[in-house]
Amino acid sequence: MLRTSRSLAATILLSVCLGTPAMAEDEPAESIVVYRQNVFQTLGKHMKGVKMIVKDEVNRASDVVMHARGLKAHADILPTLFPQGTSATSGVKTDALPAIWEKWSDFEAAAGALSTAATALEEAGASGDMGAVKAAFGNVGKSCGGCHKSFRKDD
Repeated sequence: MLRTSRSLAATILLSVCLGTPAMAEDEPAESIVVYRQNVFQTLGKHMKGVKMIVKDEVNRASDVVMHARGLKAHADILPTLFPQGTSATSGVKTDALPAIWEKWSDFEAAAGALSTAATALEEAGASGDMGAVKAAFGNVGKSCGGCHKSFRKDD
């Protein structure tokens, strides 16, 4: 766990210092895209977990904080998952729209909005107030949808 936290911190620090992430020369764009897709699948699993909790499908309210932290960790690294050379215009198969790279600061802001919403969800989860959790979860969903609308091809 400590190694993962250090790795995450290093990735975040690197992205903050360098802006648009660069791709290592020996990393094929296709591999980065597959990795990115796996990270998004994990993010989706956190969303589904919270959804089950807020819909009373499982009695695991204490897990909201864990899921919120996972969502925030994902949000904080999102910009690093989209280095130059990993768009469809670069010849790789991806649903990421060119707008990500064309409007980089907007994309970073969208990732920041998800991070902020996840932090609010964590705080709501820690409070134990399920009404606050439901409202905060709705805001997380809105931030996801806003990013998808602007930066991802329709399914």
